[in-house]
Amino acid sequence: MATERDFRYFIERYGEDGASDKFEGACYNMLKHKYPYIDVSRIKENPGDEGIDVYVGDFNGPIDVYQCKFYMNKLHYENINKSLERAVNNKYYKLNEWYLVIPKRLDIKEKKTWSNWKENKEKNIQ
Repeated sequence: MATERDFRYFIERYGEDGASDKFEGACYNMLKHKYPYIDVSRIKENPGDEGIDVYVGDFNGPIDVYQCKFYMNKLHYENINKSLERAVNNKYYKLNEWYLVIPKRLDIKEKKTWSNWKENKEKNIQ
């Protein structure tokens, strides 16, 4: 029988820095499973990643970008904003959709804050 763990296991096993990388790897694996016949890739920082942790598609066309933030407690909107801005304003690829992936369920107040943030960004980007 398999042992069930939550994402805190990544911190216990790999420490704070390692946990973030392992979470990104888990996101990549999930997307590879979801899209078995489409290119799913991770981007190596050199020095930055242009707002991409994982993407689905091909750089010759629009891609879906997944930003994997290992925020176990609260969302850090300053960092989220920077990641989104890099993705929207990059010069290397055309952005189709941008997704934030986090390892937590939001409570009602967090969900309302997220919904307001998202609505504001959608108005300003289009």
